[in-house]
Amino acid sequence: MMKSQASIVILIVMAAISFASIYGIISGSLIQKIENEISLVHASRIISSINNFEMIKIGAKVACNYSAFQGIYHVGINGGYEEVPSNLNFNSYSIWRNYSKTFFPTLYHYNITNKTQKIMKEYADQIKSEKEVKNLVLKLKGMEEENDRFNFSLEVNNLLFCKEGCLNELGFAFNSTILTKFKEMMEHANETFLNKDFLNESLKNAYKNLPKNCTLIEIGNICENKIKPLEYYIENCSEYEFGINCENKEIEECINETLLLVNQSFIEFIKGVKIEENDFSARMKPLKSIINFEYEVKYSSREDSKECGCKRWKIVLKPKWSKPPSNVIGCVDTDNGKDYFTIGYCENETDSFVDVRIDEENYKEYYCENNLCKYEKVNCNDVCLSLGYDKGFVSNMGGGCVCEICEDWYDVLKNTKYVYKYPGAMAALVEYQDIYKYPVYNYRWRQTNYFNTTIDFVSITGSKKVI
Repeated sequence: MMKSQASIVILIVMAAISFASIYGIISGSLIQKIENEISLVHASRIISSINNFEMIKIGAKVACNYSAFQGIYHVGINGGYEEVPSNLNFNSYSIWRNYSKTFFPTLYHYNITNKTQKIMKEYADQIKSEKEVKNLVLKLKGMEEENDRFNFSLEVNNLLFCKEGCLNELGFAFNSTILTKFKEMMEHANETFLNKDFLNESLKNAYKNLPKNCTLIEIGNICENKIKPLEYYIENCSEYEFGINCENKEIEECINETLLLVNQSFIEFIKGVKIEENDFSARMKPLKSIINFEYEVKYSSREDSKECGCKRWKIVLKPKWSKPPSNVIGCVDTDNGKDYFTIGYCENETDSFVDVRIDEENYKEYYCENNLCKYEKVNCNDVCLSLGYDKGFVSNMGGGCVCEICEDWYDVLKNTKYVYKYPGAMAALVEYQDIYKYPVYNYRWRQTNYFNTTIDFVSITGSKKVI
């Protein structure tokens, strides 16, 4: 009995030991596994943080480069500004010249730096949302400009991974360079379009490029009362050069049709002008063009000319009328057998006054001869010229001469020319581009693509303020 009880106790103890051993083995494995898993989690987080850190180092440089690309391009197409100024806005482009007034964006470098920094912040916010980063600051430390590049340095700091604090306050910095002719283009544009007025000079060349008959018609010597510049313009420019049918049209209507074609020729000429420099070029795109029409008569000298006619006549001699007494019967011979009457009657012709006028210069002068009434033709112009006057004509009373002298003769104009002008103005978009292309977004076209570095601005100029 005692022996069997002892066996039972031994079995219970052995079972307890075995359970304790097994439990110990099992629980120890579980604890080790948990600890290993915890270590692996921390290691994984560290590795993830390191990977993210390395990715951010790569991404930050790419982000910085793309931010600079975009900042330079954005400010460039806005004419050197972050946004087009409301007081210098023409068709959503910045005005650099408004006739004699010029507006150069002297702070364009600051605007590029500021815009680049803003875009970099957008990239930083995006990285923070995608990576396990609590804080991230991308700071553009400097952006130095040279003729053919932008050199800039970037500082990345305040990196905070693992909210529990696995990696804390990490940071790094690097330098980068973007090739661009931005500075050189800005300086060239300032000199060409502001210090000088290249668009206005081009408009003058466009005028010279018009058909000759639309700018100058040489007449030679012509009387001042015979000049017809508008008629000559229609005949030689409108009809001959542009082929406009001016028949049955008013002069003004025909000239307006011609002006439309002249204006179009100006536009096409300006579009064809191109500036070529090393690694960059510039073109002009007309946005608005208005021209008017004027003409001028030019000549080398002028002088009075009887051939051109008289401006102002003065009467210097009027006829003294005489007639025979009404009781005269027949003709009375006097004055060597002739008795002259410019107005009168002869008994053998009529019993009333005789109409003696033949035409403007000639009339009948009656006389008596052998008691017969006769007449001879008198030319008043010859009579007056013989007396030293300039002109003679028959009096409107029917007979007798009226003599006049000219107080002012029309001038003859020597070497006369008709000069036709087209005063007006043009607003043109000037677009500079260099040879370097970068992936950027053009907000005007709402398109992302590889675009050349570009500077856009508007020049408004001309001989007359009509825009």
